[in-house]
Amino acid sequence: MGQSVEVYIRSVTIPPDIESYRHHRMHSHCAPGLAQTTLDLAVLAGRLLEPDSAAVMSVLGRFCQETEREVEVHDVGRFRGRLRALTAGVWRIPTVVVDGEKHVGLSAAKQALRTVGTGSGLECSGV
Repeated sequence: MGQSVEVYIRSVTIPPDIESYRHHRMHSHCAPGLAQTTLDLAVLAGRLLEPDSAAVMSVLGRFCQETEREVEVHDVGRFRGRLRALTAGVWRIPTVVVDGEKHVGLSAAKQALRTVGTGSGLECSGV
């Protein structure tokens, strides 16, 4: 198995008007793309991803199907993820760290996930 890959994303809390949120989530024509930005990862717990983070997570899904590398997802929208990002020297989101090399910004992060070597296993986890 290769070295780990760390992905730093940002999520936001669910709007305070929960009825409005439920309405928009059930009707994709009211808020296109909203339902796709909520994921069932333990790190997110029903929070909404920012658009750039959602784009990186879609590429990450394909990456996890093709590699044996261990993947750690850190949500800087939460205290633990923010602290982890600060200790790792990550200042901009989204960021992907592959073998100690930081890929900052949406295009660089997506490109890093696409070009990393492929394998046959699946080990993706949220931290």
